[in-house]
Amino acid sequence: MRHRRGTVNFLFARKQTKLLPALPMPAQASSAGRETVTAELVSSLGWLDYREDDARKARELLRAFEEKGTLDSLGIGTVRDGLADLLFPGLSTLHTRARYLLLLPWLYGRLERDVRGGHVTRSRVVEVARKREADLMKALSAGGSDPVGIIGVQAGEKVRVLPREVYWSALRRYGLLLFTGSSRSYLEALAAKRPTMPRRTRTDDGELLEAVSDSAWRGDLPEAPDNWDTRSTFDLSAEEALYLSDRISASVPGTLFTELLQHRPVVEGAEMVWDLPDVERLSVETQRVVHHASMFSRAIYGAQILYNILLLERMAGDVTGGEAEHLTDAMSRVHAQQEWWLGAMEKDAHLLTAWDRPDFWEQLSAGGARIPGPTRLFVDRWLNAALDDPSVALSDQEMRRAVEAREWSLKGGLARIRNPRARERAEPPYGLVPLDYRWNGVARQLISDITSGLARSGVSA
Repeated sequence: MRHRRGTVNFLFARKQTKLLPALPMPAQASSAGRETVTAELVSSLGWLDYREDDARKARELLRAFEEKGTLDSLGIGTVRDGLADLLFPGLSTLHTRARYLLLLPWLYGRLERDVRGGHVTRSRVVEVARKREADLMKALSAGGSDPVGIIGVQAGEKVRVLPREVYWSALRRYGLLLFTGSSRSYLEALAAKRPTMPRRTRTDDGELLEAVSDSAWRGDLPEAPDNWDTRSTFDLSAEEALYLSDRISASVPGTLFTELLQHRPVVEGAEMVWDLPDVERLSVETQRVVHHASMFSRAIYGAQILYNILLLERMAGDVTGGEAEHLTDAMSRVHAQQEWWLGAMEKDAHLLTAWDRPDFWEQLSAGGARIPGPTRLFVDRWLNAALDDPSVALSDQEMRRAVEAREWSLKGGLARIRNPRARERAEPPYGLVPLDYRWNGVARQLISDITSGLARSGVSA
């Protein structure tokens, strides 16, 4: 890797601003020759039937549009999510606290008993389920839980996405939920009062589950504490934490998630997983995945910076005189990140030069990630340029055209760099945060929840 430190200056052209009509939404979601079209404006998302994993991914996509720091303008999400699934399988960016993995089984286990005991009529199953999840929000608030972690606390009973929809896939992945269908089909089966529900008899690892019964939930769940449904917290008891740790370890063995639960390092203050203390205690295979994740996060961040540089250059050219002043803050932030990235690339040059990129792609493939061909071509092209000379990669005209073309291939007429009407609604910077693979705000919090509970048990790591 060569190094020529320097700042890529923004080039500003001036021309008269012209008011244009609102940009229409595309008539269809994809077209020939385009890998994916990512809509900038989304009013609603619906489906007739779905797998729970598909619904979760759709909700994560919508959330990404609301969070500029995670917006995927260059279509690298499949690579990012593939690495996140290798590190923290089962987790979602929508998850908040670990105790939901027990609160929901307790809630729906009780609903099953009430339905079969005749206390809840068949026609009211969906209504009662929603009401009890709303009551759970109130119970967590009454118990003094951090409102940031309470799903739907602001919307209350009008919440659109319920906790069960957020955690359903994780509950099944970690073996707490034995039902094979979606949360919707679960409620339909419960309302039908079927004698038994479609259930798995073995886990993904081949573990033999208890005999098929009339419940969708494992029979060895920790017993719910008294009054948990009226006044509750996110604090796990020692028994609850040990149970979740064992379930996760049995369900996704050999992953960073499992190993962190076993070693229990101090996770607070670690902004990235590779910043954790005693990383050398991890297994060789886990260290390998962490290294790939670290190298990709470091190198691809330059492409995210370049995207913002190009967008701000075009936006500055759309206005006249002092009208570009509102872009000053965004420009300063991008310049600061550019300097940080160039310094980080220089600091890690020896690691990046030795990075085994064929193994990087092989690990993603082995983990089940489906990376579209155009995505891999774009990523490899950027990595080649960035690892050769980061500063040149930011200023190279061919690389700039590649970034512009990449956004156009994904968004078509909604691409901001190329379309002045799309830029009218732009509020850069976008994606100006290095990839952390669900660590900040999700994995770190859930691991902290469980390890704090384990500490109450007095069991050493």
